[in-house]
Amino acid sequence: MASFGISRYGRVEQTVDLANSSLTSSFTTLLFGLTVLPIIGWWKLLPTFGGRVVSVARNVTLKGTQLGMELDITRAEPAEGVPMMPLIGRFLVNRDTPVGAVWRLLPWNGGRPALASLRCSYVDDEVRVMRDADGGFFVYARCEA
Repeated sequence: MASFGISRYGRVEQTVDLANSSLTSSFTTLLFGLTVLPIIGWWKLLPTFGGRVVSVARNVTLKGTQLGMELDITRAEPAEGVPMMPLIGRFLVNRDTPVGAVWRLLPWNGGRPALASLRCSYVDDEVRVMRDADGGFFVYARCEA
């Protein structure tokens, strides 16, 4: 796992299925693992929990080097060796959250769909480099299952 602020993340996966016009992206995360205070020893400030976050996009298109998509659902799943969120965690896992539909309902979005696009900067049989609208780079490497 790698660290990013108050969270750590593990395996990141992405599957693009142009035949079915879908994209699935997932990552394992552990939240609040390092939130301790040195008060008479070490006192744990917040509980540590996490899991696997899966997001699914639909209407995926590839036009030239541009990969376009519409965010559809996000789901939290349990991950081996990672504790669930205390109290409400068991009610949140394995439930699809219709984030695309919620996005349309937010008044500042004016009913527009949750669209995103990435530009492919490089691709071969083993590596794909993508760039988002803000200039961020994402490097994906093909891994054996």
